[in-house]
Amino acid sequence: MQGFPLKAGRALEIQGHGLPASMDYVLRNVISIAYRVLKTMNASGKKKDGRIMTSNAGILEMFKRAHRTGGTMVEVFKSLSLFIIGASIIWSATHFYVHLIHRGYATLQDLLLLFVYPEIGAMTGIYFKTGKLPVRFLIYVAVTAIARYLVVDVDHLKAMSVLTMSIAVIVLMGALWVGDHIRSSED
Repeated sequence: MQGFPLKAGRALEIQGHGLPASMDYVLRNVISIAYRVLKTMNASGKKKDGRIMTSNAGILEMFKRAHRTGGTMVEVFKSLSLFIIGASIIWSATHFYVHLIHRGYATLQDLLLLFVYPEIGAMTGIYFKTGKLPVRFLIYVAVTAIARYLVVDVDHLKAMSVLTMSIAVIVLMGALWVGDHIRSSED
């Protein structure tokens, strides 16, 4: 894809996008118009010579409004998804705990599973507050899940599978160690 043209009347070259010829024509013209409008406008929405923009300004405003609406829709979807994930974690953990109470005892497998729920909940909460997914919590969940699998199914696993999963835990813990050292060196 080439950059914006030097001449305002020329459209952008768009290659390899796979759109039909009619869409290609529309896309080229829309981008060309938007580029020309942006090039001739200053921050007040007026042309450089002081005249108020009319039709092209309307198109640019439509682009800006569509961009804001799209961003808002993404944020609403993200927040709604996080609430659903959080509610599912609480529901699942509560259901599992009620099952343990009815059974009257908890096995090591059950206790290890109980460690997974708070980690996933904390990860979801941190993502909701900061907008960043903490990889550290994903690694904790993975290590706990592998440990749970090893404890529960160690009798049914081949030696090579146990060795592979043990190496996976060591690699994951090494990743945490490296992450801590990189973060501490940046501070």
